[in-house]
Amino acid sequence: MQSLISQPFFIMKRSETFKWKINEKLLLVFCLMLTFIFLFIYIFQIQTLIKIEYQKQIYQKQIKNFSEIVSMLEIKSASFDTLENTEGKINELKESVHFVKVEQIKYIPIPKEYLVKGR
Repeated sequence: MQSLISQPFFIMKRSETFKWKINEKLLLVFCLMLTFIFLFIYIFQIQTLIKIEYQKQIYQKQIKNFSEIVSMLEIKSASFDTLENTEGKINELKESVHFVKVEQIKYIPIPKEYLVKGR
């Protein structure tokens, strides 16, 4: 017994260490099932990575478009610096939209009973 303890367990004889018999078919089925499960999980992970990368590219395009729009708006807002430029732009807008000058303002008559009285 003393000689068995002094030796490492992997050097011991099979009959002394294991009494179980492993079913090779069951082990093969188990390994195949694990392989298919891991393959299935791997496919879903790849699909998720592809979807994330595609969304990232779409968002980068949108950011690029928005940054171009912002830069154009900054350039346009720089032309509105002075009052003279603003008046000129308003006059150009009036001509293009065909605004009509207001000559008389008519208010809606409200009866006195609906008005709020002050203290």
